[in-house]
Amino acid sequence: MLQILQKDEGLFSFVKHMQRNERFKSPMLLSDAQYRSNLINALLNPDDLVLGCFDQSGSLTGVFSFYIEPAEKYIECLVSLSQKETDYTEVLSYLSKTYQGYCLDCICNPQNVCLLDTLLISGAKLDAEQLKMRITGHTTYNTDSRAIELTSEFESTYRKLHTKDTYWSAEKVLNASNIFQVYTFIQENKAVGYIDVAFCKTFYELYDWYVIPEYRNHGFGTALLQKVIADRPLKQ
Repeated sequence: MLQILQKDEGLFSFVKHMQRNERFKSPMLLSDAQYRSNLINALLNPDDLVLGCFDQSGSLTGVFSFYIEPAEKYIECLVSLSQKETDYTEVLSYLSKTYQGYCLDCICNPQNVCLLDTLLISGAKLDAEQLKMRITGHTTYNTDSRAIELTSEFESTYRKLHTKDTYWSAEKVLNASNIFQVYTFIQENKAVGYIDVAFCKTFYELYDWYVIPEYRNHGFGTALLQKVIADRPLKQ
């Protein structure tokens, strides 16, 4: 049984239990900050949707949260947490009926075959598996002065270089300065690479990271990442 959730009653214990399971834990709930942002705050945000799946006894079996953007007909899955394939099927069926014509973007645990199989059956396109990098200690970086925050001088080049097949286009990233920061690498007065990053107190989320092919293997991409870390140290 599927219900729209408006209270966090029972969510913490359910999430804590699920996050112990490597096969089903959500990559979007790996920290307290993510739990608050992607689940608890979603209950209060009118632009978000939180769904709960329950069995016949009324026990919670699945939790899902989504950011809904009607103007763009876009849905971003913030949390997908269940061990039952039927829960994923029921949620996708609800979304397809309620939000016809919308595009759904979802970050998945690659070990969660219940979710992956459900997405594949529905005709979803899966991107290559992404890796999570964790900084475990304090490191001093010798930043390259050619890695800089994006300036108006290089905005047009940034727009041309930016990945086109993504919801977070160059224009959307630039218009969401409260979420994103953009860095570019300048070589011979030319922007040859960039990185889009969203910041939180305890983690970074890299949305796009690109260097022009002929400028690769020179450490320019590494320099961009080092600049990000040097500018915004994470709170341990």
